[in-house]
Amino acid sequence: MTYLPDLSKLEAMDKLIHGTAAEGTIRVMAAVTTGITAEAIRRHKTSPTVSAAFGRVLTGTLLLAATFKEFDRLTVKIESSGPVEGIVAEATPVCEKPGRRSATKGRR
Repeated sequence: MTYLPDLSKLEAMDKLIHGTAAEGTIRVMAAVTTGITAEAIRRHKTSPTVSAAFGRVLTGTLLLAATFKEFDRLTVKIESSGPVEGIVAEATPVCEKPGRRSATKGRR
C-alpha cells in the first residue's frame, strides 16, 4: 500500500471546503485535489484513463470522509474486470492514507 502525505502538508492548490445554508438544511462540499491526485499518479505510474478514475475515487473518498464526525478509517473499494482490476482508497481523520491501486495491469 502506498501512503500519501497528510492533506495539511499538500500544495496550496488542494482544498476541501464545506458550508451550510437555509438554517442548516442545505450542506455543500467541494474539493480540489490536483496535488494529491498528481502525487498518487506519480507514485503508481498510472495511464491517463486509470489516473482519471484514481483521482475521482480519491476525491470522492475524501469528500465522504469529511462528512463523518467520528471514525477510525473509511475504506472505499472499487473492483473491476478491466485493466485496473480495482482501486482502494482509505481516509483517516487526518487523511493519512487516501489511496492505492489494486493491480499492476492498470499502468498500461
